[in-house]
Amino acid sequence: MRFSLKWAFAATAYVALAAAAFAKPTEVLTIVLWAVSALAGCCMLLTALLAKGRPRVIAVGYALLATIFIAFLFAFPIYSPWCEYFLGEVDGDRMSLAFERYQCFVAVGAMAAGLIGALLGALAFRRAANCGRGGPGN
Repeated sequence: MRFSLKWAFAATAYVALAAAAFAKPTEVLTIVLWAVSALAGCCMLLTALLAKGRPRVIAVGYALLATIFIAFLFAFPIYSPWCEYFLGEVDGDRMSLAFERYQCFVAVGAMAAGLIGALLGALAFRRAANCGRGGPGN
């Protein structure tokens, strides 16, 4: 994916949506954050299956790290330090607000973990390409 103004606008809109969801969490904002994160994950999964070369490696990195992040948070929620941070000392009246905020964090965290995975995939591809040309790995 090449840099363009539309992708910069999309990233800015996502950050603004996440900021609004953290500031005043509602069920609608949480659902929208999850939908955008799921759409990005599905797009990267399809790219990982259908593309070749550098886009495939980047998409695999994104999908793998985002999936590991979500699996860890849902498999071991009690051991998650974020769960303790968001839900630790909340009384009954504010529990739903704290839970919405936690769900927003998980959606944004999955997107961030996926982007870190994509960056690692791009770096791994670059290193593998350099090794093939007599680069530093040889």
